[in-house]
Amino acid sequence: MKINQKGLNLIKQCEGLRTKAYKALKSEKYYTIGYGHYGITDPNMTISEAEAEELLMKDLIRFEEIVSTADTKYHYNFNENEFSALVSFAYNIGGIIQLTQNGKRTKAEIADAMLMYNKSGMWVIEGLKKRRKLERELFLTPVEGNDSVVTGGYTESTTIGEIIDDILAGKFGNGDIRKNNIYKTIQNMVNDRVSHK
Repeated sequence: MKINQKGLNLIKQCEGLRTKAYKALKSEKYYTIGYGHYGITDPNMTISEAEAEELLMKDLIRFEEIVSTADTKYHYNFNENEFSALVSFAYNIGGIIQLTQNGKRTKAEIADAMLMYNKSGMWVIEGLKKRRKLERELFLTPVEGNDSVVTGGYTESTTIGEIIDDILAGKFGNGDIRKNNIYKTIQNMVNDRVSHK
């Protein structure tokens, strides 16, 4: 599964765009640039917004993998909003092992525990408090009624393999939502064939 647009927008909003390398804290070893990309050694580095977007998309691969691994290992069956909220959380914190307590927490417990990660040292940081609230809201947002996956692109010439690839990529959601989206997709393909006769 990949982060959805809501999760991507959340990260961009919370990280902010910086086109020149900077250090959030003087004690940090490396510089940050773009949408929170850390590890820059050149203090004079500058990038465009498009380059910042490219860096973000590359960085997200690692955090999508972290959440996917936990999802598979602990059988959470995250929907796209839960997954995306956790990718944002991992992008900021570095992972989700403590958040999930190695798979021991339920989804409801994970949502509540998110709010605890709002400090730097002993101090509550308003920016982190706001980010955790936004991530929790996204995590708890249902995906029912999201028909965008079946509104276009599938015709009678679409192969079963293509549909299976999209199902495995998480584009159809999970559980009953996935069943409904698969049904709607097949029905749309039937309607497409009938309309072309």
